[in-house]
Amino acid sequence: MKKIILATMLISTAAMANPEFNTVKVSDGKVAHCKTSYDLYRNKVGVYSAKATSATITDDTIEFKINLKFLACEKNEDSYNFVYKKPYARFEYNTVSTQDLIVAKASEVKLKAYKDGVYKILTAQLIENESKVTKTIKVSLSDALDNSESNKGSIDFWIVKKMNYQIENQDVNFNDLRNFGSYRINFKVEETVDGPKVNLL
Repeated sequence: MKKIILATMLISTAAMANPEFNTVKVSDGKVAHCKTSYDLYRNKVGVYSAKATSATITDDTIEFKINLKFLACEKNEDSYNFVYKKPYARFEYNTVSTQDLIVAKASEVKLKAYKDGVYKILTAQLIENESKVTKTIKVSLSDALDNSESNKGSIDFWIVKKMNYQIENQDVNFNDLRNFGSYRINFKVEETVDGPKVNLL
């Protein structure tokens, strides 16, 4: 059985950090597990993991390269595992109360970023329908620094899915907006002989 640090919608657990990541899971109570039948249901909309792989600075713009992986919790024989799954993949499930079959699909998936404590949206990019995606986040350095006197800063980013649901055999459609858990990139700007350099902390 696997337990992976992934951002999801519903799990209420303490945040954990993988030492390989420069990207830290924010303590927002959204960490995913895949080890029981209940995990199949509560992670039905999917999960994702993220890692910042590089950062560069040009003038007043800082650029982060982010690797995103989209996954789903699935049962294979007697074990539960996370498997790669495209973010727009269609899926079905039965409601708990009425056992109606619901067909669901994301109509839009976006990567968003903001500065903690400010909550100004710094980017909102559409995600391609691939299970592994690399995106570039470009933000103003002044928006990402902790304050005007500091050479340290951070940004938080997360995935938002616009979902559409259809109850089978009924003329019923409804939409939902799913905000997944956030990750944080901490960085420091240093002056070098070749100009400013960004280090991920």
